[in-house]
Amino acid sequence: MSQINENEIFLFICEQLLGGVNHSTIRSHLLSKGIPIALLEIIFKRADESLRHEPTRHIISGICIMKRMGISKEPERHFRRAIELSPDNGAAWCLLGRSLRNQLRYVEALAAFEKCLSIEPTDHAALEGKAACLNEVSPFHGQDTEVRNRPIYSRSPETLETIIDLDKVLSEYILQHVDEDTISLGHATRVLTIGSCFGSNVARALGANGVDSEYVSIRQEDSNTFQIVERINDELNKKNMQDKFSSEMQSENSFETSLRNANLLIFPLDVSTCFFDTETGELVQKNNTECLVGLSKGKYVYRNTTVEENVTNILAIIDTIRFINKNCQFVFLVSPALTLFTLGKRSIFEADCLSKSVLRVAIEQVVYLRPRCIYWPSLEIVRWLSAYIPGMYGKEDGSVAHVSLDVIDTMMRHFVRIFYKSL
Repeated sequence: MSQINENEIFLFICEQLLGGVNHSTIRSHLLSKGIPIALLEIIFKRADESLRHEPTRHIISGICIMKRMGISKEPERHFRRAIELSPDNGAAWCLLGRSLRNQLRYVEALAAFEKCLSIEPTDHAALEGKAACLNEVSPFHGQDTEVRNRPIYSRSPETLETIIDLDKVLSEYILQHVDEDTISLGHATRVLTIGSCFGSNVARALGANGVDSEYVSIRQEDSNTFQIVERINDELNKKNMQDKFSSEMQSENSFETSLRNANLLIFPLDVSTCFFDTETGELVQKNNTECLVGLSKGKYVYRNTTVEENVTNILAIIDTIRFINKNCQFVFLVSPALTLFTLGKRSIFEADCLSKSVLRVAIEQVVYLRPRCIYWPSLEIVRWLSAYIPGMYGKEDGSVAHVSLDVIDTMMRHFVRIFYKSL
């Protein structure tokens, strides 16, 4: 070994001892690397003394893991344990800051570095770490605690063990960023859910969690933004015609009445594919059999609609409803239910991914363009976590297209937890 770094040797010895390797094996290995025996004995003595002190043991464990694994939450656990055992340990606070900064958790890291500097005001590593974190979080620095503690990054779970509990994953990895103040809900909020089978189960789950939710059914193939715009316009135009030519009162349970009275509308969108007339380009509103016959004769085309088209439609839905119900709030979801069929060269799985991706991107743009509108990540919760958590689909009927009811219940229980303060 051309250049001897005593700290590197110290950490190597500690890591080996913590891993259960005996002294003689470690000594033999290091002697073969040309480390002088006298120096080894000094470093071994230092390592043994350090590892007998539990806070230091955790600090060394964290350093070794951080050195070996890079960005990981495991060193954080050791540094926090060292702080529990020795709250005024400046080194432990500084190392905790380093670990948090590695994880891009700059606000928390800044607090750790500041704590270190309150104990050791001249700690060079803490001063550098604080400066780096301030550079990252400067828009937040000096604001109130709530603002500063809002997550400004998101990180995936690292082990299968941390992702098998749906409640925990929703709280810690998926919903921690949701701004609870975007929409305002309470005990008297009137909720209307519009959608296919998944939408009906969302409404049912809200009821199970203490929220009274009315439901309007739409077939999955009609649960696209084009058909919804048409249906809403038809309902409002029908009401206008009745007002003009008839003295009959509308039913208290009509769709139009529900739209006027709702404080919150929940739209689970299913597909972004539609049939269009080949010559006029207009939406075709016929049953599937007629559409397929028209397709075979070249009268109709079946295509995936664009993000821009769906943004336009969703904005039209919001603006049309707010014309008659100006304070209405909106929650948009992408249904995680598998698309029932497709036409063309893509497999159903490719077509499903493309269709739902278009809707997801469109909703992302809409919630920035209109106030009091949010996206609820039902697609991500069910589709992504189903790779790790069994039973996300088909517990009741074995269907690959039906999300298990207990999963929807859990998901909407968290929705109520976040947005309903009075339940």
